[in-house]
Amino acid sequence: MKKVVNLRVYGRPPMPPPLSNLIKFPTIKAKNGKLDPSENWQTQIGGPANLKIDPGNAIYLERGNRFSRVVGQGDAFLELHETIKTVLNTCPQIEEIIVTAWTKDGIRIDIKAKGEFFMTPNSEKGREGNELYEYNAGATRKAVEEALSSGKEGHEWSKSAMGKANGLLGEYIASRYLEEIFIASANGGQLLSTETMREILKNINAKLQVNGVSLAYLQIIDVELPEEIKRQRIRIWETGHATHATVTQGEVKAYQLRAQKRALAEMARDMVFTLANGLDRMDTTNFTAKLLTSIYGVINQGMKNPRTYTNSTPKRMPDGVESFPLDEEV
Repeated sequence: MKKVVNLRVYGRPPMPPPLSNLIKFPTIKAKNGKLDPSENWQTQIGGPANLKIDPGNAIYLERGNRFSRVVGQGDAFLELHETIKTVLNTCPQIEEIIVTAWTKDGIRIDIKAKGEFFMTPNSEKGREGNELYEYNAGATRKAVEEALSSGKEGHEWSKSAMGKANGLLGEYIASRYLEEIFIASANGGQLLSTETMREILKNINAKLQVNGVSLAYLQIIDVELPEEIKRQRIRIWETGHATHATVTQGEVKAYQLRAQKRALAEMARDMVFTLANGLDRMDTTNFTAKLLTSIYGVINQGMKNPRTYTNSTPKRMPDGVESFPLDEEV
């Protein structure tokens, strides 16, 4: 206690060598988001003290119960009238997000998600010298103050940011009907689609700017619905699948019928061309009604018997008429 009183009363400043060997200040370490030693008078009374901060940690300092500064990785000196408000881990934090919301048609949905929150880096300065993690003092201050204003401890900055992510996910569900969330063709709002997740992530990061925090990714782990709703949705999907199968079968049969009729029509056409080529070389004065009737009967018989097409395919088409050979499969 005598040593503490001397430091506080005389307010000895840090001295350069060799005078620094005469005055020894206590050393406080910040690692893994905690102080070492965990119990010390610098959090209540104040400095002076030496601060040794490990990578991925920061200390929020106050002066007279008001913000003083934020110090990050490296060595710092705690001034006489400064106190340690909180020490926090500035590394990315993975949080589980649990949201319960009701759709526009009054159906409850429970969503479990996982997201990675991190301090927004200083894009102007970038990473300095020996810093293992990008450090932004302004973002760190915002994160601590937002956590304190939301009723949490300063080191719980990721949980404070998680609250806004919960709110935006709940707002997304409450603004849509159930089928709009799960079916892609219903208003284009399928929850698990890449486009929708990208839009939600963008909206969350826009809200988190005041926290000095960003969300790296958002992953939906599980979506739970009431059991009765699950059974009804399964019945609807089964009915839709059966309807789709029936329509597909009908389209296949219609295609087969069209292909058969087309083949018969082309076969009859080729038979007519064959007969025309033969009759063109005959004396038309000798044609009789019985002969023409026989020709008509041959054509009708050929339309019913596909073998006639094979046996009567012409080697030469009339001038100006193009040949349309049938597909081998047909």
